[in-house]
Order: sequence, then C-alpha cells, then structure tokens
Amino acid sequence: MFDDVLTPVAPGFGFRNTGSGWITQLHLLEKASWFKKSVTLRPELAKIEQILAGTANPWRDRLRAWGLLETPYGAGARPSPALRARVDGERAKRIDAELVRLGQMYKTKDAAATLAKYQLDYDQATKPLEEAAKATVLPPLVDTPPLTLDDELAYTTEPVAGVPAFRATIDSMQSSRVSVAFRLDAVPEADLMYLALLPELMSEVGVFENGKAIASAAMRERLRKEILELSVRFTTSPRSNRTELVVAGAGNDAAETKLAIGWMARALFAADWRLDNLPRLRDVVDQEVTALRQEMQGAEEAWVRDPHDAWWRQANPLHLHTSSFLTRAHDLHRLRWMLLDPSDPKITAEVTGFLGELAAANSLPRKQLDQVVAGGAAAGVKRWSAALGKLSPKARALAHKALDDLKALLPDLPDGSLAADWSYLCKQMAHDLTAGALAALDKLRAVRTAIVGAGNARIVEVGSAASHAAIAADVAALAGKLDKAPRANQAYAARRLIADRLKDHDAAATETRYVGLVDPATSSGVFLNSAPATALTDTAEDAILDYLASNTFTGHGAHSLFMKTWAAGLAYSNGVHPLVQQGQIEYYAERCPLLSQTLRFVIDQLKAAKIDANIARYAIATAFDSRVAASYEQRAAAMAGDIVDGITPQVVKAFREKLRALASRGDLAQALAARMPKVYGAVMPGFGPAAGDGVYFVIGPAKQLAAYEDYLHAAVGKSTTLHRLYPRDFWIPAKL
Repeated sequence: MFDDVLTPVAPGFGFRNTGSGWITQLHLLEKASWFKKSVTLRPELAKIEQILAGTANPWRDRLRAWGLLETPYGAGARPSPALRARVDGERAKRIDAELVRLGQMYKTKDAAATLAKYQLDYDQATKPLEEAAKATVLPPLVDTPPLTLDDELAYTTEPVAGVPAFRATIDSMQSSRVSVAFRLDAVPEADLMYLALLPELMSEVGVFENGKAIASAAMRERLRKEILELSVRFTTSPRSNRTELVVAGAGNDAAETKLAIGWMARALFAADWRLDNLPRLRDVVDQEVTALRQEMQGAEEAWVRDPHDAWWRQANPLHLHTSSFLTRAHDLHRLRWMLLDPSDPKITAEVTGFLGELAAANSLPRKQLDQVVAGGAAAGVKRWSAALGKLSPKARALAHKALDDLKALLPDLPDGSLAADWSYLCKQMAHDLTAGALAALDKLRAVRTAIVGAGNARIVEVGSAASHAAIAADVAALAGKLDKAPRANQAYAARRLIADRLKDHDAAATETRYVGLVDPATSSGVFLNSAPATALTDTAEDAILDYLASNTFTGHGAHSLFMKTWAAGLAYSNGVHPLVQQGQIEYYAERCPLLSQTLRFVIDQLKAAKIDANIARYAIATAFDSRVAASYEQRAAAMAGDIVDGITPQVVKAFREKLRALASRGDLAQALAARMPKVYGAVMPGFGPAAGDGVYFVIGPAKQLAAYEDYLHAAVGKSTTLHRLYPRDFWIPAKL
C-alpha cells in the first residue's frame, strides 16, 4: 500500500508523451522493503538528508560503489556515408530476398505480380479482423460529456495593479505558481534577432541582487535550494499569432513562491549583461548555437513540425525569430560574432581584413571551399592559408572560429546560391564583429525595455485560496514594478520571408504550393500537410459536419489511419489530426520508407473505407476531449491563453452543444462519408481538391523528394513542382 501523499503536479495519466517518470518511480518503490510505501520516497529522502547533515564524509564509499573512480571514457558519433550506403544496400538485399521467396511461394514471374498476390492474401487475412471489429457496437455518447476544455477549473480574471490577471484556485494544491506573459510586438523589426536567446540570457547568465552580482553557478545553486521553479521562455498561439515572453516562478509553499517572485524580478530587470560577464554570455550563446545546428540530427518527432510551422507562418517575423530553430541559429551566429569582440581595434581590423579576403573565394567550387575552411595548402587555396598564417595570434584564433563556422554552414548552402551565400557569411561576420559587444548589449537592453511594460503584460496564478492570499502583496509589488509608459505596437512588413529567400537559388519559385526541406542525414521522409479547417468558433452545421468527417479516421482506433499505416510499416507516428482549437487539419507521417508509397497507401485506405454507425459514434466521442488529466499548472496556463485568444468556455460549449445535437442524427454516417474527399483531400494531394491556403510540406533526402515529385506529376499535374528548401532559406540576413 502507499501513503496518501499528494504530489505538487498531477500525474497526467491518460496522456501520451509523459515520459517514463512514473514507471521509474514505481520500480524504485518496488525495491523498498516496507509494506507501507511513500509515493514521494519521503523516508528515503529523510535518511539522505540525515546522512548529509552528519560530520562523516558520505561520498568516498559511494563513489567507489557507483564506479565513478574508474577510468572515465567518452563516446562520440559522426555520420558515415559508407555505413549509410551499406545499410541501404543490406535493406535492398533483404527486400529482394523476400520477393524471391514470395515469388517461389506464389509461382509468379515478376515483382508486381508477386506483390499483388501478397496484397490479396494480406487483405483476406485482415478482413475477418475488421469484420469482428465492426460487429462490436460502440456504446452511445454519455449523457454528460465535457462541454468545455476544462469543466472543473475555477478561476477569476480580476486585474492586479492594473495588469490583466487570471487566477485559478485549486485548494488541494500545496505548491503555487505565478507567471507574467509579455507581448513582443513592441520590438522593432530590425531588432528582432536579439529575441533569439533572450529567455536564456535573462535566466542563465547571472543576475544582480541589491547591487551585488550573483554569478550563474551561484544562482543555479540558490535556485535549487530556495524554490521549485524559475523559467523564462517564449510561447506562441497559431490561431491569434500571439507571441509572448513568459517569466514564471513556483514554490512548494507560499514562502517559496514569494522567493520565486523575487527571482522573477531579478530575471526581468537585473540580468548580468555587463562586458565583465562576456565569458558567460559567450558560453550560453555557443552552447545554443551548437544545439540548434544539431537539431536536425535528433529524433524526427522532436523537430520536424518546427520548419513546417516556420514556412506556414513565415509572414510573422516574431514567430521566426522566437520559434524557428533554423532562423534562430543564424540570429545567434550573428550575436556570437558581436560578442566575440576582442576590444582591440587592431585585432578587429586584422580579422575583418581576412574575412574580406575569404569573401573573394566565392567563385570557387564547393570542393575547394571545403579545402579553404580546412586550412588547406593546395595550389588553388594556398592564398587563404597564407593569409591566415600572417595574422597575429589573437587575430588568428578569431579567424579559425570564422573558418569553423563556414565549415559548419557549408552543407546548409545549395549550389544555386553557394557563391552569394559564402560571400554574405564572410561579410556578415566582419560586419557583426565590427559592431561589437557593447552595441549588442545595448540592443538587448533596448529590446527588454520594449517588452517589459505593464501594457504588454498579463499575469497567471494557480494555487490554493490560502496561497493566493499569502502571495497577493508580492504579486502586486511585481506588477507595480512594470513600467506604465505605453509601447507602440510595430507594424511588421507583410512579406513571405522564406519564399523570398528560396528565389535566391530557385528562380522559378513563384508558385510554391509544394515544398520539401532537404535533409541528407536521413533516408526516410516526413509529411506535414496542413490546411484551414473548422474552428471552435464555427458553429454552422456544415462546418461541424466537416470537423466530424475529419475525426472519422483520426486517433488510435483499430480502423484509424495511424493503425493501418503503422501496421503496414509505412510510417511511425502518423495520422490525420483535426486541430479544432486553431482551425486547422493536418496530415502527419514520419519515418516513411517512401513518401509516395505511404501517401498512395493512405489514399487507397480512405477510398476503400466505409463509414458506418460505429465510426460515426467514434467521430463524435473523440470530439469531446478534456484537459482535466493535465497538471494544474498546465490547465491554468492553457485556459488563460484560450481566453486571450477568444476561445472562452462559452465558445467551446456552444460548439459542443451542436456536436451533441448531431449525435442522434439518423443519417450521420452517410453525411460524413460524403464529405471525405473534401476534408481529407485538403491535406492529401491526389485524393481531393487542394486547399487554397494549404501548406504541403515534406522533409527528406534528395532521393525521397525526387520520387515524391514524380508522384505529384502523376497525381496532381505534370507541371507541379516540388521546390527544395535548405536551412539557409530560413535565415533572416543582416542588412550589410
């Protein structure tokens, strides 16, 4: 049995992507020998505190037992074209061998006939399973489905010190959390690049307290000991194009939360952005540049939505500078070169002169540029290695950093704009180094001042009534520190920033309905197609029927596109997702062995599908989701954001009342079936009419994109072009 111990954060049971924390916790509890066990491991933690409070050194024996005194080792990885070719070759051999085996079994003469026979057997084996599933009648919709996204959340919206505020009260909470969100649209467009790392520069470089600098390491240690959370991050809303800087603090009790509010104020007003702290600032920038440049080497599900969203929302520069890792990587590359300022005009002049000479290498082919960045001494590139050798030691160290950056960025540059991109990068590094660190820090302060004002702010609190009362004065004091002077909202130029960059290497890219991001680091492909669709504010019957039609084959039911595609081995995470809160529908599929094969399979499944009463009930049931299983903090933040975006509980309730009324419609299944080509075709080229505002975005290596373009020629039209995007297309370049 377990102690009845409440955790500060609700467990999140019933949600995907919650990690393995609870499984790990249960494994730890299983090892405990007591019959009565504390979910929070309270006795074990108390014992640890007791040991640490003693006079003896507890670490020597434990370090030895844990193996930490043994010789350390490290591991690294790098891409191997030879290994990639071997893996692909072995896969092809396995496929060929299986085709031979099946051909012998079916006594067929070619691969097409073999696969046709196999498909027939597969379908015959599947049919009894599908019939059995259809025979199980789903129960009717419950009488009291959730009519809002969070029926149980109690909240008020009374301002604090003139600042709009949302306060959620959950009396079972012991902890409490406060956040302040600031709109960013007061930042001039020319200064948006300084947003790219603003959260980290406010929270990870150290702060001032009562005029005394607290170094970042000491700050981390104090935060660990004093409070539950201090975080600074950006949040965006696709529906309203709302982009905000959110500064949040939390404590396990009211006393800790008061301390957290104090730390929030330091992050907001007293980050250590002095020239004396440049080494720490440079470290944070370098770490993030490295992480962003490696983003596309991570698991696809962790990053592929980002470039799709950047392409979709490219007319919103705030989104690109805060949320697109490809745009932010270039912003930080620029900031890094400003902060590399050696504070010596002679060294700066040496390095900028060398970069000017490097720019002249733009006429070289890619192979020779590779030699230049490697410091080669071959005949065609000797000029630049000789120029490097003539630099003073400090200037040469900076020049090597420039060569390292060019080496890292060369793969992001397509052949069509290689010369211009190389020249731009050399000139940009010289330009930003000349601008210097002091100018960069002044710009950061100006950007922070433009953002941190009472007119841009809104407050979100969550905790018990007692916690709210205990921290009320502190929250009001924080709100009172915000400058009351109005900020002018900027009118950013309405242009398609990424599409304009695409034309640098693809002059024919005037109509860009279909685009593909080239990712040579993978062999599989990704679909991210999206289109406008029913939103929660759309209560006309036609709109709601369209939404229900899009719900028929979503989710994880046995008949869903996810299960069918996954079982066929044609994608991992995948499916059609109606995003009713933002008024969109998307088709998503990752790790597709062949994009065209996956899409043909999905379309064939939809063409053969029969919507019956069971599937209609499934579509209704999946429409009534709720956030009640999320953490208290997540529920409060989500509801507060919904209200700002106009998605009030009243709006959601009106939409769901219409849904509930349709549940008893006798011809619902037939009505939904008739809408499938329109609804699913909007995100599946070749199934139905494309959406005028649709985004048809794929990711994959050149071979995958070429095969998919062939599919588009056959399914959409011979003149259809899949325009290739590269990471450099997402940069917002310096004005040199």
